[in-house]
Amino acid sequence: MDLLDRFEALLKNIVDGGILGRLARTVQPAEIARRLATEMEFNYGKGFVGPTGRIAPNDFTVTLNPEDFKEYEPNREALEAYLARYLDDVASRQGISLLGTSAVHLSADKRQGRHTLAIESRVSGSAAALPPVPVASRVAPVAPRPAGKAARSRAGGAGFLVDLTSGARVPLGDQPVKMGRALENTLVASNEYVSRAHAEIHPRNGRFYLRDLGSRNGTFLNGKRVSAERELTANDTITLGPELVGQRYRFERAEVGA
Repeated sequence: MDLLDRFEALLKNIVDGGILGRLARTVQPAEIARRLATEMEFNYGKGFVGPTGRIAPNDFTVTLNPEDFKEYEPNREALEAYLARYLDDVASRQGISLLGTSAVHLSADKRQGRHTLAIESRVSGSAAALPPVPVASRVAPVAPRPAGKAARSRAGGAGFLVDLTSGARVPLGDQPVKMGRALENTLVASNEYVSRAHAEIHPRNGRFYLRDLGSRNGTFLNGKRVSAERELTANDTITLGPELVGQRYRFERAEVGA
C-alpha cells in the first residue's frame, strides 16, 4: 500500500460513508493530499536554502470555496491532522528536510472557484529540529571503458546511480527503475523540470538501458537527447530535463567478481 492509499484508508476512520459520498461532489481529499505533496516537492526542488542546506515548507494553508469547505468543516481538525501526517511520511520517504512537523490548515474564501483549491506554503520551526547532515559517501571513480561495442561489459552485475547533487548512491538491480516526480516512481525526483513519469532504466541480459517516457523537457545521456533506447556504460551522465537545471545522475557499474 503506498502513502496515498494509506491516507485514504485512514480517512475512512474519521468520516462515515455518507460524508464520503458528499465529498465526491467537491474537491477530493486525495487531490488535496497530492497537491500538498507536489507543493512540498516543488519548493524543495527549487533549492530553498535553510541553515543546514535545502529544506521544504512544512506549514500549509489550503483555501477552498465556502461551498466546498462546508463539507469538510465537521471533520476539519481531524482531516488537517491526517494531511499533516501524510506530508511527514512523504518527506521521510523522500529524504526531504523540514524545520519541524507538518501542519495543514483548511480555510474558506468566496473568491476561490468551486471545485478548485489554492495552497500557500511557509517554513515553520527551528533548525534544531533538523537531523544532522550526513556526509555523502565518496564514490570511487570508475575508469572509462574504451569506446566500441566489443569493449562493453559482458559480465553483468549491479549498477548504481549517483545523484550529482547529493552524492547519494541508488542501487540498480534486476528490476526496472522508473524515474519522475510522481510518488509511485521507483526513484522520485524533486526537480521542477522533471515530468511526473520521466524516464526508465531497465536491465536486460546483465546490461542497463535508458529510455525516455515522453517527458516534457527530455532525457539526456552525456549531453545528447535520448530519442530511442540507449545502453548505459560506466561514467555516463543522465540528466532528466534541461542540461543546466535538470536532475543529474552518473551511472556506475559494479561488475560480478570485481
